[in-house]
Amino acid sequence: MIPPACSDPGDSYRLGMDDWRIGAVDGKGDHATSAAAQIAKGASMISLVAVLNGSVRPVIALVRVPAAPAPAPASPTPAPPVASTPPPAPTIPPPAPSAPATAPASCHPISDEGTCYEPGEYSRDDDHGMSGVAGDGESIVCEDNDGWRWEPA
Repeated sequence: MIPPACSDPGDSYRLGMDDWRIGAVDGKGDHATSAAAQIAKGASMISLVAVLNGSVRPVIALVRVPAAPAPAPASPTPAPPVASTPPPAPTIPPPAPSAPATAPASCHPISDEGTCYEPGEYSRDDDHGMSGVAGDGESIVCEDNDGWRWEPA
């Protein structure tokens, strides 16, 4: 039996079988030298194919495919209860403050976030050398102290 082409990619089996056939024809015609050379060549090819075929084992893996879950049976919808009094009105919680806390009117300058500057905070480039008032009422000045910062005046 000749293997399919996919299992004999180099045609080794076919070549080996052709060599054996040629050797048999040569042997029948009493050409022993030629037949022996062909048989030896074919034998090496066939033994290689036999080794390769013997080293390959088919792989079979069972795969379980779960079945789709059955739909839940429909339950009858109970009739709504008859109420003699209307349900209570829902309570509405008070709105949460959405805006950040604004700076007191007494502090200046105001940061880009709308808050008061405090001593030690870095200042904007436009504030270099300016003086102002912190959130606690303390006087502050923008000085170059390892970077431009608001410092107590």
